Amino acid sequence: MPSGFSLVKDLAPTQCRSLLVNPWKKLKKCLKTKFNVGGRMDFPLPPNLQALADVLQRELGGFEDEDSQPMPDLKTTEDVLHYWNNALEKDNLACHHFRQWWRRIVPKLFCPKFNMDYQSPNAHLDEDEIQRLLLAPLEQFLCNGDPEPVMERLAELNRPRATCGKKFRSGDATYSCWDCGQDFTCVLCVNCFKQSKHQFHSYKMAISTGNGICDCGDTEAWKADPHCDTHALGTQTGPAEPILSKVPPEIQVRGRYVLMSVMKYCLEVLTLPASLTLPADLTYRQMDSFEDMTAEDSYSTIIFNDEEHTFDDVIATLTRAIECDRNAAKGLATLIDREGRCLVKCSGFQNCNDVKRITERITSRRNSKPLKVVVMNSYVMAHQNFAMRLLDWLQGILEKCDSFIALFAIILQEKDLKDRCSMLETIFRNDTVLWKATRKQTHHLLITTMLFDNETKRQFASLFTQCYGQMMKDYIQDDHDHSFSIHSFSIQLFTAPTLAHHLVANDDVLAKLLTTFMSECEGRRNEFGKLDFQESLNNLSPRRPDHYITSDLRYLLRTPPEVDAWTDQLRKGFLHGVTLLLDILYWMQGMDLQTRQTTHHLEYELEWRSAFSLHNTIAPLTYLVMEWASRDRVVFIKTLRMLLKKLYFDLKEADKNPATSVTYETVRVQAQEATCIAYQVSSRPISMHAPLTRLLAGLSLYMQRFNLTFDSNELNILAKPNPIQMIEPSLRTVVLVAQVHAGMWRRNGYSLTDQIRTYVYPNRRKEMLDQDIIMLQLGAALIEPNQYLINLMYKFNLAAWAEKNFDCSEDDSIRQIIALVEEFLGTLLTILGERYVVGVGEVTEEDVLRKEIIQLLCIKNMPHWSLNKSIGQDISKETGLDQIVESVAVFNRTGERGVYELKKDFFDEYNVFFYHYSKEDQSKSEETLLEKKREHGLPKCNPPPKPPPFTKEFLRVVDIIESDVFLYIVSLVLMRADNLKSRCFSEGQVQRVLFLIGTCLHEEQRSKEDPNAPKKVEFTAKASKFDIFKLLSQLVGSQRIDSHKELLAWTLKKWQDLSVEDIGACGQGSSRMDTESGADSSRVDALEARKRKKAMAEARRAKILAQMKSAQSNFVKENKNEFEEISSGLEKQRNESVCSEIDTIEDVEGKPICLGPKKSNSTPDETLFTCILCQEEQALTSDGPALVMASFIQLSTVLSKKNLGEDESSESTLQYRSCPILTSDMATAPFVASCGHIMHATCWKKYFDDIVAHERQRNRIRHTNIFDVEKQEFLCPLCRCLSNSVIPLIAPFHLLQPQTTPKEGETERSNTKNLEMDFTQWIQALQIVLKYKRELTEEPKSPTDAKSGDSKAMEAETKVVSSVPRRKHYYTCPLTQIVHEMEEESHDGRTFSQMFTHQLGKELEFSASIFDMLHVFATSVYGIGCDALPDSQDERVPLMMWKACAYTVYSNVLSELGEEGKSSFEDMSLRQKVCLSKLIRVCGIIGTNFGEPKVIQSHSLKLLSTLMEVDTANLSILEYDAFGLLVSLTFALPSLFVGSQEAPLPAANCQDLHLLHLVFVAHLVQIMLTTDQFTHDVSDVEEEACPSLRTTECDIILKFLQIIREAVGFASDSDGSEGLRADMVWMDLKRASLPFLRAAAVFYHHLSGVPAPTGLQHHQEAEFDALTHYLGLPSSPAKILAPPILITLAKKWANHPHVHIMLSTASKIPPVTYPVKVNGLIDLPEDYADLINSVCDFNCSDSLCNNTRAPAMCLICGEVLCSQSLCCQTTIGEMNVGACTAHAEKCGAGKGVFLRIRESRVMLLSGRTKGCFIHSPYLDRYGETDLGLKRGFPLKLCRSKLDKIQNLWIEHKIPEKIAYASESNYDFINTPWHNM
Repeated sequence: MPSGFSLVKDLAPTQCRSLLVNPWKKLKKCLKTKFNVGGRMDFPLPPNLQALADVLQRELGGFEDEDSQPMPDLKTTEDVLHYWNNALEKDNLACHHFRQWWRRIVPKLFCPKFNMDYQSPNAHLDEDEIQRLLLAPLEQFLCNGDPEPVMERLAELNRPRATCGKKFRSGDATYSCWDCGQDFTCVLCVNCFKQSKHQFHSYKMAISTGNGICDCGDTEAWKADPHCDTHALGTQTGPAEPILSKVPPEIQVRGRYVLMSVMKYCLEVLTLPASLTLPADLTYRQMDSFEDMTAEDSYSTIIFNDEEHTFDDVIATLTRAIECDRNAAKGLATLIDREGRCLVKCSGFQNCNDVKRITERITSRRNSKPLKVVVMNSYVMAHQNFAMRLLDWLQGILEKCDSFIALFAIILQEKDLKDRCSMLETIFRNDTVLWKATRKQTHHLLITTMLFDNETKRQFASLFTQCYGQMMKDYIQDDHDHSFSIHSFSIQLFTAPTLAHHLVANDDVLAKLLTTFMSECEGRRNEFGKLDFQESLNNLSPRRPDHYITSDLRYLLRTPPEVDAWTDQLRKGFLHGVTLLLDILYWMQGMDLQTRQTTHHLEYELEWRSAFSLHNTIAPLTYLVMEWASRDRVVFIKTLRMLLKKLYFDLKEADKNPATSVTYETVRVQAQEATCIAYQVSSRPISMHAPLTRLLAGLSLYMQRFNLTFDSNELNILAKPNPIQMIEPSLRTVVLVAQVHAGMWRRNGYSLTDQIRTYVYPNRRKEMLDQDIIMLQLGAALIEPNQYLINLMYKFNLAAWAEKNFDCSEDDSIRQIIALVEEFLGTLLTILGERYVVGVGEVTEEDVLRKEIIQLLCIKNMPHWSLNKSIGQDISKETGLDQIVESVAVFNRTGERGVYELKKDFFDEYNVFFYHYSKEDQSKSEETLLEKKREHGLPKCNPPPKPPPFTKEFLRVVDIIESDVFLYIVSLVLMRADNLKSRCFSEGQVQRVLFLIGTCLHEEQRSKEDPNAPKKVEFTAKASKFDIFKLLSQLVGSQRIDSHKELLAWTLKKWQDLSVEDIGACGQGSSRMDTESGADSSRVDALEARKRKKAMAEARRAKILAQMKSAQSNFVKENKNEFEEISSGLEKQRNESVCSEIDTIEDVEGKPICLGPKKSNSTPDETLFTCILCQEEQALTSDGPALVMASFIQLSTVLSKKNLGEDESSESTLQYRSCPILTSDMATAPFVASCGHIMHATCWKKYFDDIVAHERQRNRIRHTNIFDVEKQEFLCPLCRCLSNSVIPLIAPFHLLQPQTTPKEGETERSNTKNLEMDFTQWIQALQIVLKYKRELTEEPKSPTDAKSGDSKAMEAETKVVSSVPRRKHYYTCPLTQIVHEMEEESHDGRTFSQMFTHQLGKELEFSASIFDMLHVFATSVYGIGCDALPDSQDERVPLMMWKACAYTVYSNVLSELGEEGKSSFEDMSLRQKVCLSKLIRVCGIIGTNFGEPKVIQSHSLKLLSTLMEVDTANLSILEYDAFGLLVSLTFALPSLFVGSQEAPLPAANCQDLHLLHLVFVAHLVQIMLTTDQFTHDVSDVEEEACPSLRTTECDIILKFLQIIREAVGFASDSDGSEGLRADMVWMDLKRASLPFLRAAAVFYHHLSGVPAPTGLQHHQEAEFDALTHYLGLPSSPAKILAPPILITLAKKWANHPHVHIMLSTASKIPPVTYPVKVNGLIDLPEDYADLINSVCDFNCSDSLCNNTRAPAMCLICGEVLCSQSLCCQTTIGEMNVGACTAHAEKCGAGKGVFLRIRESRVMLLSGRTKGCFIHSPYLDRYGETDLGLKRGFPLKLCRSKLDKIQNLWIEHKIPEKIAYASESNYDFINTPWHNM
């Protein structure tokens, strides 16, 4: 904005706003008479207006009238095109020519409206007018006519692309080939991957975050096969001339003007510095006025996105600021997040400003930065919206023609003559001014334009490098994710090797990046020049740049140049960067100093993570710098010289600080003196950060490559530290770690412990611990051994300990000294033995990794992910890991998952003192390997392994083992081990010394075996001066080192083996050795003797135990009869006490019968139970205290065949809600499960009351729970299984109503067991009953009749009543009337009447507590089944109980027992058996003893009418489930004729048999009606297996089928004998009816108590016959369908109107087919990549941005949902729930199984507030899941894993699984599952 506008502040606010909108028009209107045509004034103006006029005259060219400059009268698009073409012909076409038209049209089309839909901000736009008035003229001018033919001709010029460049969206699948890719950043899109050879290589898969492009065709990204089949065509055309040369010049000229004008306009409008003004050439003028362009006071309030405020914050703010509802605020918040900004108010300035003020006030609370809110003039808003539309149009034009891409790339890089700045640079410098949507558009344009041509890409990268510092600073101040920043282009530019080398050489990119980094760190340096994060903690930027800058540096340095590729420019650029990097490392050297606390603890923990995080980001750079420097001798020498100078400078600067200055001291140990740095770790400030020293250690490994040493002339400089000074920082760190392990730094708190843990962590130790060890080894090679060891001992503060007469009296001090000695000896072991480092030992990278794997597998057998994590391996080297681990380990797969186990051949390479081991790892590995050796029969000893030889540079490290100080230390430890008075002894010291000696012996053996060895080691000879062998021999048999005696024996034997050659050549030494050897032999012999005695004692003990066992077996055999008598007596006594009335179980040929006159005797059942709460026993009786069993009731859709899209409130659903029976589609029904644990009812009440009281006191905001007491939920006290009700225990029916044999002279009226009645007569009797059925109408119960006076309960009851049709009651004639009419027909009416009467004197009586518990359970089932408030008075309670019983039995049978080879009885779990048994008994008495008799009688009549009558008010035979109707009638039929007294219990008598027979025939009719095609033929094998099918007994089947199909009207000739075989049809009917028979057998088994048939298995040949025999049914179709009355009933069933409708072709709901099958989970693709690719294009239909972040697939139905997103939230009840939660309500009755595709994990939901995550069924080749695809291995479907998930669903165990998971993982409880 011009500076002159500051004078506007003197005007009134309204004048100011009006003036800023259109300074030309408004100022002239105010001063119309003050100016003449030329801009001169007639008389003076006030000073403020005079100054304003002068500024505007100067900066805007005067206030001339619009008429003074002739302006075209542009009214139509033809006028515009003519105007533009004329300007082009005159060669004066410029940007303002286009803007003149846009200035007039854009506000008209794009201005926001007052009444617009803010959630659809483009809904009010007229797209046709936009295309006609704005976009079409541009296209016509660009093509000089009709654009279509011109664009087609230009498209023909496009060459086949050799590169892909597809821009990844968030959630897209990407693939990287680890055989051919240069690094992990080289990725392919799905299409290119499938058409490339990489799909057959070792590849990995990942999910894109929405940043990056496909690298197909980029030859620098791939070692081989860079092109897929599609883009390989682009390489076959050969070199071609530039594409612009083929484009007509006129099109080039027009394209240049259009593209330049459009892009300039977009950049200028989108980056406006003010929101109330437009550029002068876009401002309205008087001549631009239209009729509808008078919205001078129209303003818009815009809210911008940030990453600080949450969705809930924004939603809550919007509801208050703009006074909208939550759903509208939710949509606006989604727009703000996805687009980056959103228009939330369009009104006058004051109203918009009020919204801004309220929003800023609300969001600035709690000291947070407020949301960015801008009040924008609507005209500005209009032009910005049009600019965004132009960017989309521009993208479309460029994608059509490659020629325009080339032209646009040139335009972007051209510098403006005025600003000296190109449009590309403008984009770089103004990226943060844009918002998300515009950033995406501009970034996409740049990708399309600048990244496909190598030269263009290089120019783009150079400019990017120049602007890097400003872009990074802008990003730090910005508030957007990195993926939306222009800085994210760095990965596309810096990862190309040739481009990176070009930038290093020509653009000094390393220096620019490091300078940017240093500028951000400068403010955190202290007075001594070191970084100090303690003082600058409060000044830390919320966006630390170190991560992104160092990542860019790693990209640049990832690929070192080849040896012959170095140039002087490249060396200069690289060394310049190294210089700045050394400055940064100098700032880090010695940062975060800390001093040991000796008197008191620290008051607060130090902040240490920032320093380690910085070190972690910088350390990888040092490795890359070493790789680059090692490729060129000149660069290496200069780098090393600069490093040595920087180290020397650091030493000098440290001396200036009193806290870190050093002095020197002479220390003497065993006649040896050394000058040591007097800096004690235990009392002086210490830092764990020494990057300069560690960089020197790393560079030293490459010195031998250039034949350099530290004494070489090239490194002969004055400013150079000596070796002792070089190792000092690393030595201090090692000593600090040792002192922490010794417990000397305990008062420094946990921060130091955490630092040590980070120091040795696998991902960090490579650049910290490992480099410190290398530095100490380097010092050992450079310093004289005695001086080196004295310096080590002095730093460990062990100089006094080394004196022979040392003693310490304080217990704490001696413990610390012992620990320090062990750490010191361990450090020596590490320096001497750890040589598996390339450059230290003669090893390769594979050897190093192999050693690490061996050591890890010695700890335990590991899965692949754990092994990879423990190694800390770089992700790009995992392929090498796989190859190496397979050479040393065996992959053992146990089930789904596998582990690696170390091979026996590598046991000898185990090193118990491996320097990467923690103390826990050391102890565990030693025990593990000893156990493995014992299993393989190997010696129980872990000697030191033979190390590889040192390299030439480190060869002098071996001199340590021959030094006097070393030998003295070894002898000193051994002497104190043999001295019982020594207080400094520990077994750990001896073990370490033995290891040191073993390592020395290995080294001497190597020198003797290799005649060309560079150095001869004579350890044994030097050790003889200190009598080390004698000291070792004296320890043989010592109890103090008994745990290491095997290691001692190995050491002595190894020493003797090496000394054999020298025994005869060393006179006195030889005899001395002989003496020592003799002494050793005698000690070894004594030890062996003790071992033999011990073995003999163990053998004798084992022999005695075997004799005792044999004697016991013989005693049992000799007294076998006595034992059997005792056992049988006890069993007899138990049976008699349980049930004295029951006879011996009847077993007729091993085939019991459970129904009818031939019913077998029931088995005795347990009636004595122990309460799990009070542990008291109680017998189960009907009149005693109630016993209950914990249960869980839930709605289920496991068996549902209902279409999910059908509305539950449909008319057909409401019609039968008053009579809830199980329908054929098995829609949502209650399922009952139980854990089987039993309690007293009183105990359970007290337990539940305690839970409720505790819940009332619990803080529900802070502590959530896994169960909801408001839903009556609790956990079983014993097994913690989730429960929500209790089942009262009822004694078996044969005990409640025992059947007795009639005495002499007594009628059989009292015994219903042996009643026999003809099947036809029974049906006729029921028809008489239905003949007299009458309706007794009652008004529905008023809500006021409810027992509770709660208004909510009354309101809920009112809703239930209003949604259910008026209930009808039915009654029939008395039983005597039935008997009378039957006897008139000479039928057996007396037997029929006996089926409905009690046994004399056997009226049932239940205790009040059983009544109470029965009401609790019944109302729970009703409340959950009807999704209503529990109501024990509701008449539907019995029906709902019976429905739950039928569904539970059917579900258990179908879901768990449907597999071949299983049994419906034997393979059912005890938990299921107990639950079914108790549930069936409870349902059996609910109608006969607890319901109102007239209501139960009415239900019975209604059910009978449904079965035997045709009425449109009844369900048809295709609408009800046969088994569900059977269960309900079994329980209801005994109450058919009762008055006020209780009805008899179901007795499994003749009536139940006839009922089963009738319902079974109805089920066969269901099968006949719904089977489209029966089997026409059968194979020979099947016919031989089923010879009975050829009999004539099956002929009745075809007759029956023909009658049924004629009744429904689709019979055909094929139904006769010529078309179908009767035996084949019967075989199909038997197979289809098996599920019904299985369920019926299980039901009547638990009802009657008759034992189940043994050996019965599913799908076996005789299963049908076995089931019908057990049920008392005939197995022959001739007998089953013989009664003629069945044909009459079948015709009735088939003639039901609903049957005709359902079987018609116009029916929307197809009938259910048979056999009934359980609903399993959907079929998933074998490859997880196919699954990801199938949903990669999924777009959320409800999302305003048409995409989703977390797609989730329902594994029940296969629907893909937008999970955990506000766009798909819905309201259920009063709760806002996410898409998955809402879908689970519809699909799984509240239970859901969802696969979160991009996370590769399964989400389980139960209800709206509970859920958990479990592993995905997709596993990699190691049998492991990959959460979030972090490892990226190809995933394949594991069927067993999927079956386990499916079992959770079909076995109704999802709530139980969630409860158990929530108890073990507290995060699951706090997860907002309702938002999923």
